[in-house]
Amino acid sequence: MIEVNAVYVIVAREFKKFVREKSRLISTLARPLIWLFLVGGGMSRLVSPGMGVSYMQFIFPGILGMTILFSAIFSSISIIWDKEFGFMKEILVAPVSRLPIVIGKALSGTTVSTIQAAIILALFPFLGFKLSMRKGT
Repeated sequence: MIEVNAVYVIVAREFKKFVREKSRLISTLARPLIWLFLVGGGMSRLVSPGMGVSYMQFIFPGILGMTILFSAIFSSISIIWDKEFGFMKEILVAPVSRLPIVIGKALSGTTVSTIQAAIILALFPFLGFKLSMRKGT
């Protein structure tokens, strides 16, 4: 039971830290939209992917993957920050094994990146893109 509580505390701490950092929340939305509209809009004038989709719609899944990747990088950087400011030392001397600490950090990174990807994916219909399940040729 102590092990589950340790995982919960680490996940809750990381989630609170994500919600309280306004710059991280803003960059979660700004970075993909900048890539989509500046790079996608600029390249759409030069490249035509065909198959009845626009270039911006074509690169949207890649931008979604980029969002998840950046979130994973930021969650791994939080481990370095925890070590820098002494929080990691406090966790490591706690009366729990190291496995719940690793699971908590991994689960928190996964949760935050899933939330970020869901936010970006929710923008899909508002951008005028069509989502379909058809096979490519």
